Amino acid sequence: MKSKYYLKLLIITTLFFSTVFLLFYSVFSSAVTGYPLYPVILTVLISYCFTVLLFTISYFKLRPIFQKAEKNTKFHQIIYKLIHASVYISDVEKFYDVILESALSAIDNGEKGCILLMDKNTNLLNFVAAKGYDFEILKHTYLKEEQTFLYIESKGNIKETVIINDPFGYDRNNIDGENVQKLLEVDTENVQSTLSAPIFYDDKLYGMINIDSSKKHAFNNEDIEIIDLFSLEITKVLKLFSSLEKVNYYSNYDSMTGLHNRNSFNELLKENHKNAIDHHLPYSLISIDLNNLKKANDSFGHACGDALLVEFARGFTINLPKTATLARYGGDEFLLLLPDSSVEKSEEIIQKTIAQFNDHPLVYESNEVQISFCYGIAQYPDDAIIVEKLIQLSDQRMYQRKKEYHEHNI
Repeated sequence: MKSKYYLKLLIITTLFFSTVFLLFYSVFSSAVTGYPLYPVILTVLISYCFTVLLFTISYFKLRPIFQKAEKNTKFHQIIYKLIHASVYISDVEKFYDVILESALSAIDNGEKGCILLMDKNTNLLNFVAAKGYDFEILKHTYLKEEQTFLYIESKGNIKETVIINDPFGYDRNNIDGENVQKLLEVDTENVQSTLSAPIFYDDKLYGMINIDSSKKHAFNNEDIEIIDLFSLEITKVLKLFSSLEKVNYYSNYDSMTGLHNRNSFNELLKENHKNAIDHHLPYSLISIDLNNLKKANDSFGHACGDALLVEFARGFTINLPKTATLARYGGDEFLLLLPDSSVEKSEEIIQKTIAQFNDHPLVYESNEVQISFCYGIAQYPDDAIIVEKLIQLSDQRMYQRKKEYHEHNI
């Protein structure tokens, strides 16, 4: 719209000033030369008509160029925002919503739409984002690849973007009864046109994006070009998001055990501590040290030690409430946060875990490796009201148990 406005403004401004100039020149020439005014005015009118004709032709010739330039600028702005979102959004579902919103803003007649992704395990396409529809219904709906707009309209050549007119009639003819009913529930009857494009990732079908309109024949070849280019850019953005997601994961989690690492745990501990202060809630902080990691490494090799760490993390988390956070703080040291917990409740969880490890040792290459640990509990606010002091106390109590363990096992 802005390009049309500026183009019209340019033409009107040019015509106005050229007309004023010609009239001024005509009057001035008549006054100086003494010639009658009307031939000069006639010349001005002819020049004016010629100028209007010239600018009219120019307008219609330049308008498509301006419109295309405007669309290209808009498209690049959309992609830039999408790349920016991939850096700052960590929630994958929210990121898919941003992708869909970007696609809708790139297509002029796009009113609503959805994104479907291929499930590698079932080879079914599931809805992961929707605008203009009830996503709570759609997220429980699936499609086989051969049931999609894309597959049937392209006759199996899913690399081609397609336009579907009367998509609701198409749905009823090609999708099983249960899913048709679900699509009815999300008000697909109002859709008159659909633009369906594939999303490929590493040369494999990653998913599809559908843009819908209530207008008949709402989309054209230009829209196909835009959504094809958009789909190509999505692939690049998805790769970037995937890379950043991995970086974000490894910056917050231990790669071996999958537990929170030191930095991530410290942030969570600070948040929990603030919440405990604000709402007057207790919590337990437990320092844990795995007893026989060095012995496992020396006796059976470091692969056994790695297996021991993994099994310890897996076995410990089984008995933890959902609100608990277990972190690998370093080497064979762990920290456990139990929000809104008493010492008695925390002790009960620890003893249950000890009993479980006693009954289920690690079996490594036909060798039984006992899993045991020492621990120390510090309680907020009974023991301390400062996080650093709580960590210090829990460490001290853990090391005291560690000392007793070594004395008992010499």
